[in-house]
Amino acid sequence: MDEIGQRMMKIHEEGFYCSQIMVRMGLDNLGQENPQLVAAMEGLKAGFAYAGKTCGALTGAIGLLGLYAGRGGADQEPHPALDPMVLELVDWFETQFGSKYGGIDCEKITSGRHDDEAKKNCQVVVYFTYRQTLDILSRRGFAQDGSSLDDRRAVA
Repeated sequence: MDEIGQRMMKIHEEGFYCSQIMVRMGLDNLGQENPQLVAAMEGLKAGFAYAGKTCGALTGAIGLLGLYAGRGGADQEPHPALDPMVLELVDWFETQFGSKYGGIDCEKITSGRHDDEAKKNCQVVVYFTYRQTLDILSRRGFAQDGSSLDDRRAVA
């Protein structure tokens, strides 16, 4: 298991869910902590509070893209790459996992189970979705640590 996988496992062992893992990893990369944001992501667990809907790895990764490129205040604009990055990620996720599991809902990915096999599926989905999210950010000029962030969000 590589460093990313180890970091994810540690966060998971602390009791956090897929969507929270995504945001925690991004915050760690930025050298930041934001317990309120991590807490807000908990509502997305297991496909919206165990409803089995859209996978938390995807919704959390979209939140991670927003962390880097979203609008954070009234005096800001979202980075123009945000929406294209989200659409690219959703398309990738549907192609990568939707076809494999018959959809992008948590219920489909886990087959409605919470056993070891379902957890392994989740770990794989979270890991590769995080890697893809970083790749998308990198190709759009965002460094993992935010150092090369072309911050066009600020209003002049």
